[in-house]
Formats: sequence, structure tokens, C-alpha cells
Amino acid sequence: MPFKIFIGLVLCNVIWAANPMMGKYLMQDFHPLQVAWIRYTGALLCFFCLYFILNRFKYHAIDGVKPITTHEPKSYFWLFLIGCTTFFVSPFFQYEGLSLSSATENALIVAIEPIFTVMLARILLAEKIYWRQGLAFCVAIIGFFTLSNVNPFHLYRSFTLFNIGNLFILIAILAEAAYSSFSKKIITVLQPLQIFGYGLSIGWLLFTPVVWLKAGLPDIRNFTFFHLLGAFWMGPLGTTAAYIYWITALKEVSVAAVSLTLFIQPLQGAILGYLFMHERLTLLQTIGALFILSSLLLQIIPLRKAAKL
Repeated sequence: MPFKIFIGLVLCNVIWAANPMMGKYLMQDFHPLQVAWIRYTGALLCFFCLYFILNRFKYHAIDGVKPITTHEPKSYFWLFLIGCTTFFVSPFFQYEGLSLSSATENALIVAIEPIFTVMLARILLAEKIYWRQGLAFCVAIIGFFTLSNVNPFHLYRSFTLFNIGNLFILIAILAEAAYSSFSKKIITVLQPLQIFGYGLSIGWLLFTPVVWLKAGLPDIRNFTFFHLLGAFWMGPLGTTAAYIYWITALKEVSVAAVSLTLFIQPLQGAILGYLFMHERLTLLQTIGALFILSSLLLQIIPLRKAAKL
């Protein structure tokens, strides 16, 4: 992987790692679905500004959004899937789950995302998979249930303590992981800006009526400077800029290679939750966290091998 691309991917993950903390802060004053809507509305507005600037100054280093031609019918299918999964299912479950969980637990569960990403790449793109990745998946799932307060010696009591928020986050991560493989399917026929723009627009159109019916749209008159700062971090910076760069990197490297950089998120996110949100884990949850982090070690070797292919 070229060093410049690697540094860019690392920066994307550094930004994403702080998203749960930013979301938790906004949830103090807004409904979880409203926070998700704020994030993706800001991202969409930023995208349109970027589109206008690129076309206004005829800057073609990144192609603007052009109509999809009839010679690319499969693009409609994959773009619709990206919109439904990454920009509709993922925000719905992620922010509902985050409201029932903690930023620290969210960050640690993100460690499972590379596993989902690699598994989907194997299914959809026929990228090579290693036995360690299968083992890592099993270890991570054990860690997930332990982190969610499932005690094998007290199953009945565990059922009442099970963190449904963590389950929602897991569903969101699966939907998020689909972004890489779905984008890779059409990266040869569409530009990164096209894939992101169409996908986000589809997801936003599906998501907005749900937010309006369940929580109502947020009142922008209640926004403070720190609300705007959090919205900017999650939307224009953490969604528009980071997602477009992520797709751009997929034009040159494999899904397995970019997945390697996802390992930055769980550790940084957990540290941020500890330092700024004063969140703590119980002994059982700490054991689950160690299982999840152990799954990372099992993946690093095979992913490094795949990244060199």
C-alpha cells in the first residue's frame, strides 16, 4: 500500500473513532435518530457544496457527479444497496444502539467491523480469506456477548442484563462493513464522488421520513457552538471527506488492505470514552473487551499478507 494512502486511511479512522463520543454529546439534547439525521444532513450539504465547487471551477481531479448511463445498469442496484445499508440501516441502528450503550462499548464492538468487511469481500469479490480470520470471528463474537453482559454461568440473569444497544450497534457495523465491498463492485465504472453522492442521497431520502415520524426533525434554533462542532466532525469531516477518500483508496488497494487500518478505531475510541465520558467497564465486560481485542491480533497477520497481494 502506498504510504500516502495509508496515512490518509489512518486519519479517516482517527476521525471515526471520535464519532461515538460526539454522538453521545449531541444525544444530551437531541433524540438519537435526530443526531443521525444531523450527521447525514450535514454530510449531504457538504457534498453538494463540494460538487458545486468542482463544477464551478472545472476541477477534474475528482470527477463531479454525472448521470449514470444506460451502459451501467448494475450501478443502480449497488448504489441502492449502499444507500439502504450504509446510509439508512446503519445510522438507524447505530444511534439507537449508542443511546442504550456507551461510547466505550461502541468503540470496542467496532473491532468486529474488519471481520465483517473481509467476510463480505470474500463472498462478493472472491478475495482470499485465511483460517485465522474465521477464528478471529468466533473469538470476537464471544467477546461481543461477554461485553453485553452474557454470563455462561448465569444465563437467565444474563437475559435480563443483555445490552440490546450492543446488538443494534453490531447490526449497524455489518451494514457499515458492506460499504467497502459494494463500492468496490462499481469502482471501475463510477467515480468515488458519484458512488458517495448517489448512495448518501438515496439513504437520506429513506431515512428522513423515518426520523420525522418517530422523533420529528431537530430544531436548529437549539444549536450551540459545540453542537455545531460535533455535527461538523461527524458530518462534513467524518462522513463526506472520510468516505470519499475511503472509496478513492479502494481504486488502488484491496478491501483487505484498507480493513487493516480499521484496527485503530476500537483502541482510540475506548480511550476517548474513558477520558472524556468517564465511562467504565465491569469485570465481565473487560473480559469481553479483551476477547474482542484478541481477535484483532488474529487478523493482523493474514490481512498484512492479503494487503501485499
